[in-house]
Amino acid sequence: MLLNGLQDQRDAAARGRATTDALNSARELRRLTLTMESDARGFLLTGNDTFRHAFTRARDAVGPTAAKLARTESDPAQRHDIGDVTRLLNDYATYLDTAIANGSVAQDTRRFDAIDAVLARYTAAEAREQLAFRSESNRLRNRAITIAIAGLVLLLALIALIAYAAERAIVEPAQRLQSFARERHLAELDTVFGAAPIGLAFLDPELRCCAPTTRSSSTTRCSSPPAAWPRPASRCSTSRSPSATAS
Repeated sequence: MLLNGLQDQRDAAARGRATTDALNSARELRRLTLTMESDARGFLLTGNDTFRHAFTRARDAVGPTAAKLARTESDPAQRHDIGDVTRLLNDYATYLDTAIANGSVAQDTRRFDAIDAVLARYTAAEAREQLAFRSESNRLRNRAITIAIAGLVLLLALIALIAYAAERAIVEPAQRLQSFARERHLAELDTVFGAAPIGLAFLDPELRCCAPTTRSSSTTRCSSPPAAWPRPASRCSTSRSPSATAS
């Protein structure tokens, strides 16, 4: 769904760029029309070849610009408008060439007005399309963002579910095994304490003296030593006797 949304957004953006190119080409055609009209009139009034050269350059640029505009358009109605503009521009360029060759200062403005009207109608339609494409592109972009956020939420939920399942499947059994091993170790210690000779003392892993075994209690847990016993860092020692040894 996200990929489809991104593809739709790219298509809308491509159509928007094509519309922008079409508007730029239409504006360029209108500028060329104005240039041909003004430079032809300037040459006829002054006889300066600079105006004639500028007119020639504008006239020669009309064909490629009109062809570029036609390539950007796919709508049949608008392609028809482009064909009308191209035909009117070619007729207007021929008319101005004839006027320059004959030295006729008077010009027929109706040709220019017809070109301007067709270009205005075309650019207005393209501007409406451009706004519609921009609106569509914004809608598709917002939809893609929403889909991406929803996908991220689902991904996080999936990760949490996998983590919970892994804890249930791995961590909890390991904790139960560790608890079982601890209980077994304590049971073994109880057995050792019960079987040890009376008066024998033990050291725990932290080098603390465990209480010696007595007749009244066969199992004694390790605890902090009394004040009379040595410090925790010292080894336990008792007087040696033939029947018991302190360690």
